[in-house]
Amino acid sequence: YNMKFRNYKEHNEPFNYYTFDNFLCEKELESFRNIDLNKNASNLTGERTDNKNRYYVNEKNKNEHFVTERLIDFFTRKETINFFQEKHNLNLNHTYLRVELINDNEGSFLKPHKDIKEKLISLLVYINETDEDENIGTSLYDKNLEFVKTVPFKNNFGFYFLPGDDTWHGLEKIKVKKDRKMIMINYCTFKTDFKVQK
Repeated sequence: YNMKFRNYKEHNEPFNYYTFDNFLCEKELESFRNIDLNKNASNLTGERTDNKNRYYVNEKNKNEHFVTERLIDFFTRKETINFFQEKHNLNLNHTYLRVELINDNEGSFLKPHKDIKEKLISLLVYINETDEDENIGTSLYDKNLEFVKTVPFKNNFGFYFLPGDDTWHGLEKIKVKKDRKMIMINYCTFKTDFKVQK
């Protein structure tokens, strides 16, 4: 599949989602390591909106790090947009890209939730270089909010889904050795610094 989506796989339990691995190259991973996310780390108590220290990539800070520059470039590129549009019969015209770097602390949890309808694609890339348990990935639930499975928290491994009525997901209370770091990417209809297409 598309350039960076290596070992791309489709899954349909408990809803449709798509996994891939080896997403970032070594230079991008190195750049990510150099970002001090500790001042942006938080202990989630059920909702991501609890976090006052969210690290969003914007026009001002995107060039501070190689990895953020590359992420913006990749996800606003025509080939990437076309890949999502053709694969999922989506229209991403007049949408915006939101990129957030995340570090969740020990004991964090997220209640099962569906993403807001303004998000058209939700994508996560996990960074696990501290030998964290793979079970601290994203928890997926069925429509009765019963836990079904966890997307494994493997290093440089990612997944995405198209938010809908049945895409219940969250985070069971986690134990971390050091960090639960990841990159969150959304194509959304609300405004950010990065417009996708005219």
